[in-house]
Amino acid sequence: MANSYTAFLKKRKPAPGDFNWDDEWHQNEDIDDFLLAANLSKNRVLFGLVPSDGGSGEVDYTAGAVIVGGVRKEVAAGSIALDLAVSDYQINYVHVDDAGTVVADTSPPASGDYVPIAIADTDTTEIIRLADVRAFAQVVVAGHENIFINGDFAIDQENAGAAVAVTTAAKYFVDMCECTPRIGAGYGAVVNAEQVAGFGGFTYAGKIIVTTADTLAANETGHGFRKYIEFKNCQLIAGRWLVLAFKFQAKLDGVYSVAVQSGDASNSYVTTFDYAVAEAVQDVQIAVPVPSAKVVEGTNNRGLIVYIGVPAVGADATATLNEWQAGEYFAASTATDWEVTIGNYIAMTGLYGGPDLIPAEFPYRDHGAELLRCQRYLQIFGNAGANHISGSGVMTGATTAYIALPLFCPMRGTPAVSASDIASCYIRQATSSLSASAVAFGLIDAHHADLAFTVAGGTTYAPANLNIYGTLKLDARM
Repeated sequence: MANSYTAFLKKRKPAPGDFNWDDEWHQNEDIDDFLLAANLSKNRVLFGLVPSDGGSGEVDYTAGAVIVGGVRKEVAAGSIALDLAVSDYQINYVHVDDAGTVVADTSPPASGDYVPIAIADTDTTEIIRLADVRAFAQVVVAGHENIFINGDFAIDQENAGAAVAVTTAAKYFVDMCECTPRIGAGYGAVVNAEQVAGFGGFTYAGKIIVTTADTLAANETGHGFRKYIEFKNCQLIAGRWLVLAFKFQAKLDGVYSVAVQSGDASNSYVTTFDYAVAEAVQDVQIAVPVPSAKVVEGTNNRGLIVYIGVPAVGADATATLNEWQAGEYFAASTATDWEVTIGNYIAMTGLYGGPDLIPAEFPYRDHGAELLRCQRYLQIFGNAGANHISGSGVMTGATTAYIALPLFCPMRGTPAVSASDIASCYIRQATSSLSASAVAFGLIDAHHADLAFTVAGGTTYAPANLNIYGTLKLDARM
């Protein structure tokens, strides 16, 4: 049974008449040595490795990494047994040694480049008090912005929070995040992907929930989250570590995958995390080395592709984990098949990505700035049921009107243009209102998109305005 009190570092307070005052004094000296000596030789940086009382005299810790004197060591999540044999009043010093191994000892390390994690007061059966001392390892806040756009799932221009059904074609359900498609002729799972109320301190989250269940068989792949990083933005992490942090929740406990692919899907890096308690909110931290050669520009300027929560069996899954390999893989072969029951779900929010270090807090950008980042890839004009004058231009013939539509910001590339109801796009002239029958993309610069509307009965070379009663979408998503 885990103790309920943690995170307090307690030094000894000898009182007059204490027979063991010298032991208490020496313990205080050891505590000082453990915390301070670790910082006197080389700079130490740490992320992850959050300690907790695992019960039965063990300290659990989350996955993470330490950087000592510029050398990085990855540490998997695990547990360490403490030494409870000596006395009822004993200290265990939990640390990462210079080999990258988590160690617990009743004395501070005599030497070596170690990183302190926790100090545990114990008796002969259990932990009495567990102090998280990672701050003494100089945990720092990353200086880089989030490489993922809309990582808190707050912006949904296209669907305004409505659920999107996903079967065999990938679909965006919020800005900058897709739900991946199912793969396999015999696989019949259907999911709804949507923006929902958030968790873990976030207002919004992304959720994928099963509406038609199925079980994966050979060479079949299920649904999950997919995020793209534009090639131009990948230079920040090329040749470094891409660190990912997010809050995760699922209906089923189990093993879940994270896969990072080159932009052309020629190479993949697949890893996993253990999700131990169903429907609990879990902080996930993943570190992926990104050699510059793995950042390859693919279709629509994709530089890297990230998959989270995708299950697969067969060709799209791999047993080779925690290293880059040739080929397109979405999941680990051990990943939990979570689409076997209607109502099962995976959910995520607070997605951060950046080079080398995870910030202490999610690096929010103001909403307007984040919206403009989203509008580099998707811009929507108008509002169903309302009349909007959105642009102006000229009739170049009796059936063609060219309209210059002001852009909110420059777009990634030439967008696809579509209307929710083309007949609700009207070309207004001085004495006429012409309903459009088609729209095509003309030219684009940093500030305007020229759109060609097909109408009937216009006056050649006369000025024209565009009125939209529905919505007009410019789509340059990756």
